[in-house]
Amino acid sequence: LVPPMIGIQKRFYSRVDEVLAPSQVMGEILREWGVPTPVTRWSRGVNHDRFNPAQRDLAWRRSLGIGDDEVAVGFLGRLVKEKGLDVFAAALRTLKARGVKHKTLVIGEGPARDWFAQEVPDAVFAGYLTGDDLGKAVASMDVFFNPSVTETFGNVTLEAMAAGVPVV
Repeated sequence: LVPPMIGIQKRFYSRVDEVLAPSQVMGEILREWGVPTPVTRWSRGVNHDRFNPAQRDLAWRRSLGIGDDEVAVGFLGRLVKEKGLDVFAAALRTLKARGVKHKTLVIGEGPARDWFAQEVPDAVFAGYLTGDDLGKAVASMDVFFNPSVTETFGNVTLEAMAAGVPVV
């Protein structure tokens, strides 16, 4: 299916006035496909007032049942299988099998929520968060794990980095 999908995308992007690509690599891929349309890199920014290490809130973590001695492994995003939820669940099973004390913090909602909850039954689901609540939640993770293979530009990764959270 790859060649026909590339053909469809090439035809689409060749008919627009300009393409705003989230990264230089995506622009290069369009060029390799033969798209003649001008491609401009569209960089993204992060609100550093909202996403920074000072937003970490241990009391908020405790209110969710995450102990101070537990490593909070976080997922942030729309709960759909193409975000790598199966990879995330498998990694958590490996941590559990190895005896690594941790707690899973899931931020987001989506159609795969019930499936994901069955795969990671010990996880804390904080739901869909925005604004300062989202900044606090991200900064309160110990590790951000983003297993998605479909991202063209993962803003959530930049937000975790800005919050001082290690990213996997």
